[in-house]
Amino acid sequence: MVDRRSSRRQLAIFVVILAVSVLSVALFALWVSGRLAREEQQQAAVANASLIAHIAAPMIESNQLRAIDSLCKSLIEAFPGRVTITDSTGSVLGDGLANPGELPPLTFMTDVSAAIQGKIGTMTGYDSLFGCDLASFSHPIYLNQKIVGVVRIGRVEKRGWSSPAVIVIFGGLLLVVTLGGFAGSLLLRKINRPTDDMLAGAERFAAGDFDYRVPAQKSPSHQFLAEALNTMAAQLDERIRAVSRQRNEQSAILSSMIEGVIAIDSQEKIISMNQAASRLVGADEDQSIGRPIRSVVRHSGFHGLIEKTLATGRHQEASITLDNGGERHIQASCTVLSDNSGQQSGGVIVMNDITKIRRLENLRRDFVANVSHELRTPITAIKGFVETLADGAIDDPASASDFVAIIQKHADRLNSIIEDLLSLSGIEDAAEKSQIVFNREALAGVIALAAESCRRAADQKNVSITLNCSPDVYANINSALLEQAVTNLIDNAVRYSQPGGSIVILVEMGNEIVIAVTDSGCGIEAHHLPRLFERFYRVDKSRNRAQGGTGLGLAIVKHIALAHGGSVSVESTPGAGSTFRIHVPAVS
Repeated sequence: MVDRRSSRRQLAIFVVILAVSVLSVALFALWVSGRLAREEQQQAAVANASLIAHIAAPMIESNQLRAIDSLCKSLIEAFPGRVTITDSTGSVLGDGLANPGELPPLTFMTDVSAAIQGKIGTMTGYDSLFGCDLASFSHPIYLNQKIVGVVRIGRVEKRGWSSPAVIVIFGGLLLVVTLGGFAGSLLLRKINRPTDDMLAGAERFAAGDFDYRVPAQKSPSHQFLAEALNTMAAQLDERIRAVSRQRNEQSAILSSMIEGVIAIDSQEKIISMNQAASRLVGADEDQSIGRPIRSVVRHSGFHGLIEKTLATGRHQEASITLDNGGERHIQASCTVLSDNSGQQSGGVIVMNDITKIRRLENLRRDFVANVSHELRTPITAIKGFVETLADGAIDDPASASDFVAIIQKHADRLNSIIEDLLSLSGIEDAAEKSQIVFNREALAGVIALAAESCRRAADQKNVSITLNCSPDVYANINSALLEQAVTNLIDNAVRYSQPGGSIVILVEMGNEIVIAVTDSGCGIEAHHLPRLFERFYRVDKSRNRAQGGTGLGLAIVKHIALAHGGSVSVESTPGAGSTFRIHVPAVS
């Protein structure tokens, strides 16, 4: 809206200008009317003086002084002023108000002096008898073309400020100013209404309300401006929506990326960071904006990558390792960020988390090394004893029989490793292709079969097996695979239990079904627990081989649990035994 103080100021200026204009015109009119009145008064006085001079000329010639004075006094009622007649020397012969003998010669009066010289004399001055200003007009009296005297008529000259005309003028001035002020306020309101509409629209647009439209205006210029503002608002709305849409799309893309993205300016301060990057560097996304990258990511190799990119202006890559609550291997690449003019304005760092890839590479190397080692032992033994037999030991029946038994033992071990590898590969392949058939079955029977298959080995070591499972526990399982997994756990428990030990199989049901196999063996140190379910991982390689295991039993248990949509876990205390658990989803 237009400022009210500004409107009042405009109205005051308008009223002052109007008052000054009207007053100037009134004063000019007063001056002109006064001037015209004086000219008219002068003309009338001259005409009257000429008439009186014509009457007084014979009286002056015959020296009728009394008649001249009587004439002046009789004319005081006919003229609103003073009539005085002098001779050619300025001596007063008659006066309408005073005794002629009491008045001095009037030659000191400029108008009288001018009339003695044959001119029409005028003078304005204060008359003591009248007590006011008089305008005097003097006319020469001719007789036989000779100046014999002067007729002087003095008329009262009233001050212009006391004239009724002045009162009327000032009253009219007050009326005009009042009406003009009222009309001016209406006019200003009408003039300012379009401006109010424009300002109101501008304020709404500035506040972000681009749906508002400035009303139509009657004035063509104001209508053009209103249409321009409305068009501008529509264009701004469209552009802001487009920018917001692009920003949201960009934010959504960055947020959904698994790669971490960090954008920095030329001062190496962070201007943008997505969620993946905040997780990788262990920093809050919002709090990192505006901070130097060095204070957020403390890694010399990371900083060197950025510095080299900004210094050379070329794409750079580096592999770094960050430790933010856990070791992370990062493949980072940095490229130059340019502005619209093509000038370098910062950089963009893209980070890929290759921790899993590195872990898988390590697992692959360990697997190749372990399987090579596991296979080399029986193969080397078989090859050695075969060579021994070939060198002549076959001719010794007693030695040959022992060597063949050893070869058979290592062949059986080699066969067990291959069968376990094929079994593990088959489980993984079937799970990936969803070829495993699941049925809702009671767990008690499956676990009882697994325990029974290990009973003989347990009895040989005098190890007791206790089963605690309610017959009402059901789950969606593949009975053959789950039996194999439980059998592997019980078999391991028997192998690593001391003679006279005990094994407890407990099935618990809650949010999930947990099959726990607890032994009273030697236990396992904590640093081995995370890797127990890896292929061929052994806590004590020499001891495990002596027990006859292939190193794949727990890996098979893990993949069977995963195929059932579950998981595995282990708890162990050195010297106090271990508990291995299989977790599978519960069913109604």
